[in-house]
Amino acid sequence: MSRDAPSSIPGRVKPSVVLFTRSFPFGSGEPFIEAELQYLASEFASVIIAPVNADPSAVHAREVPPQVLVVRPAKRSALVSAARFGVLHPIQSGRILLTVLRTNEPPTDKLLDLKYRMLAAARTRDLARMLSAFVSTNSALVLYAYWLHLPASIAIGVRERLGLPTVPVVSRAHRFDIYGEGSRGYLPQREEIISMVDEVAAVSEAGARYLSDRWPAVDGKVIVSRLGAPAALGEMNSDRRALLVRSCSRIVPFKRIPLLIDALAEVQRRGIHVRWEHIGSVDGAYASTVRDLAEERLRSGTFSFLGAMSNTGVREWHADHAATVFVNVSESEGVPVSILEALAQGLPVIATDVGGSTETINTTAGMFPGLLKADPTARDIADRLEDLFTVSDAEYCRFAVASRSYWEHAWADTKNFGSFATRLRQIAEEGRTTNRAHTPGQ
Repeated sequence: MSRDAPSSIPGRVKPSVVLFTRSFPFGSGEPFIEAELQYLASEFASVIIAPVNADPSAVHAREVPPQVLVVRPAKRSALVSAARFGVLHPIQSGRILLTVLRTNEPPTDKLLDLKYRMLAAARTRDLARMLSAFVSTNSALVLYAYWLHLPASIAIGVRERLGLPTVPVVSRAHRFDIYGEGSRGYLPQREEIISMVDEVAAVSEAGARYLSDRWPAVDGKVIVSRLGAPAALGEMNSDRRALLVRSCSRIVPFKRIPLLIDALAEVQRRGIHVRWEHIGSVDGAYASTVRDLAEERLRSGTFSFLGAMSNTGVREWHADHAATVFVNVSESEGVPVSILEALAQGLPVIATDVGGSTETINTTAGMFPGLLKADPTARDIADRLEDLFTVSDAEYCRFAVASRSYWEHAWADTKNFGSFATRLRQIAEEGRTTNRAHTPGQ
């Protein structure tokens, strides 16, 4: 634990929250948590962050507010932690194995389930020991998992192991932890986790519907709690005449960057001098292949890979470098924070109709009709880009203003993160209840 929790708060004593992340604040993952953390810190007497699967070699690279404490499991890889747990705790491991063998899943999924449960058991034991002194001195407490996956499973396990039956567990749900990964969309312990958390805060209406339709155990406990982005550092510097396309994501297959490159090549073949810049890590063999593809298909000097940036770095780049449009052609999304940052900047957006991306474009509010079908062709994307590039300056300005206005109305961090932090505090003060009144999503 990196700091001592404050012993008292003037006036009414606020509750505390334990936030279970995947790796944050270690390494570079989950950068969007930074924006939410300040609102948690304002609502709770203390916030303790428990990353459940931080890279053993990762350093504590990011600053957190003064009342935020950080713990981490032992510096062992996930595989080593699971194997070590199996050796040191054979009886519990045997029970886990029997549970897995009794499922009706195919062998490959049984193996994934076994690894998942063993890792969850190992991390639960580690974190319960680290958190025991903290939670024993906090009568009002909520356990908050940032993902409806391993963090939620461990939060449930910590509650049970520390004997905290009145402490609620709340979990966010984003993309892979809703829809699953791989061709079968399989996620271990799906129904068990959903049945045992007290509230699931889906970041999109699409995600909430998916959970409610497929998992009866949800039983009315799902709400919609949108993510948010802070105000732009230099809003409304969008520029139609720049003909600059900006994108921001990891370079991984499901983001479909090659499809975007093909679309940009098509626009260039039409005689439009479009340029492109991409923000995101360029490490690894796949990213190298994508860079080679851009070299092959796009005109020299019309594209740049800017590398990974922090959330603040992205906002600074937006502020200092005018662009024309922000594009996301992913095949799967929760709600891309990169789109929210672009809206705050006042950029028109073109995005595929997947997950929560659908909810970031509102044409009735005057936004550019940039929503593409879920599986567009390069020509579809090129047509939409050309539509935007050829509007009048006055119409483009209206689209830009509408993007900025929709961010303020629906995606501002002060509104979304602030109200959710308040809700978490109220849940902590109420404790567990089977008849919790659910407020509608923001």
